Amino acid sequence: MKRIVILSSAFVLVLLMIISTVSISAATFVVVDDWKYEIPYQGSDVYYLESYLGNESNVSIPKTQNDKSVVKINSNAFINDENIVTCKIPDTVSEIGQNAFFGCASLREIKIPKSVEKIGDNAFYGCDSLVSVSFAAATSLKVVPATCFSHNNSLISVTLTDGIESIEEYAFSACSKLLTVIIPPSVNYIAENAFDDSNKLTIRGYEGTYAQQYAIDKGIPFVSNGVYVKPTITVTTAATEPTTEANTAQTTPSSSDEPVTTGATEPTEVTTGTMATEPSEGTTSAGEVTSSSTAGGDGTMATDTSENESPQASSSANQSGATSSTGESDSQSTSASATQGTTSDGLKTYYIGDADLDGRVTIKDATIIQKTIAKLTTLDKIQTLLANVDADTKISVKDATQIQKYLAGFKNILYVGSEVKI
Repeated sequence: MKRIVILSSAFVLVLLMIISTVSISAATFVVVDDWKYEIPYQGSDVYYLESYLGNESNVSIPKTQNDKSVVKINSNAFINDENIVTCKIPDTVSEIGQNAFFGCASLREIKIPKSVEKIGDNAFYGCDSLVSVSFAAATSLKVVPATCFSHNNSLISVTLTDGIESIEEYAFSACSKLLTVIIPPSVNYIAENAFDDSNKLTIRGYEGTYAQQYAIDKGIPFVSNGVYVKPTITVTTAATEPTTEANTAQTTPSSSDEPVTTGATEPTEVTTGTMATEPSEGTTSAGEVTSSSTAGGDGTMATDTSENESPQASSSANQSGATSSTGESDSQSTSASATQGTTSDGLKTYYIGDADLDGRVTIKDATIIQKTIAKLTTLDKIQTLLANVDADTKISVKDATQIQKYLAGFKNILYVGSEVKI
């Protein structure tokens, strides 16, 4: 009997110790506006983002809160949030936890800042609207973890940057529309099944790298960006004085030297009163001012106004309202512009919805889609990809409607205006 009592007392003592330990180690949380933060330990000068409590579609995680830096996105922080379309991650964050954005069905673009050193498994698993993923140059991240971007059925392009060394199991598996992954020379391991069931994939990389050999071994098409040459630091020593008369003459400007100016000295006057009744197909010029077409069957006229801005003037997608045929004063410019020159990685930048490849999403793109449906015109491979804005199996009236809604300023229009590199 005494032995049983002793054992019972020991059990109670151990239980009390466990409870005490849990109580001591329990995290403390604080809520500020729509954000819930974890204070990881007493006296901490940093916050961990525990969860988002709001319902906005475009969110920016604060860099600091209550004078504390936000350095981590906890596991499950945004899990299954169907409202978020964009989420800006600040450059204070060094870690993104497991399942952080798991199942965020409306999230369409993600940019990983240079500061992120670690991402947990399944962090962006099953984000069905995610179109593009990019990492900051010279990223601190070493490993793309297991199933991180798996089962993202809208994902088209991924840009990995120098510094990443490993791509783990099923990292980009079952991404049915994935066309391009840029793999830097720093990558020295890719799991056998990293791209399983991503059957449209082409890998881009440098000659003689692990990425090229992996592509050959797996039978994945490979496009070379040339031979990689590691950058070197050049040290320049300035001479304290010229050594010859010739050198002196070259470094001393002549009194007759005058600055030379090329190009127009004044902006060209632009007439904005003329409205074309039929948009022309193909690429528009930088000086184009207005074009219009009938938008839909309701008799309204939508107008594209470029305000004499070159299609190459901006590298971000800008969404604004459409101009109606009434010409009211609240009319707005409606364009999403991109620089479509070849980038250092050998790709071109496009926007979903830009069916005429002029670097902008305008009403002309909706018109081209309608003409394609009516078999009045045909689209090439890239145009077809960009025109299929709802990412289903075919180009339809729904795609043109999505563009029209986007131009009219509707919120939560997925895909349209999203940047991709092809």
